Amino acid sequence: MADAIVRAKALRWISDDQPGVIEVSIVDSDGREHRIIEKVPVLTSREFTSASAFPADLWIRADTGTIEGERVQVFFAYSVETTEGLIGLAVATADVKWL
Repeated sequence: MADAIVRAKALRWISDDQPGVIEVSIVDSDGREHRIIEKVPVLTSREFTSASAFPADLWIRADTGTIEGERVQVFFAYSVETTEGLIGLAVATADVKWL
């Protein structure tokens, strides 16, 4: 089970294929933006549809690793990867909430 949630932004609706697919952005601790394209219920319990207002803030589940100063390594839950194939990122501690 994930031990944290990480700040993200739902950018747009991608597909109506059940249960729906969205594109999400996460900013790492160096200010670089990373994208995730995934099924809605894998990322969040929040309801999104093609009629939802985008962009929208949300939090996605992750496990935390090393904490160095104001940076924490996170690994996305449920085998989620960025479009670059990354399974985790170093993000600002301000963008993490521990469960």
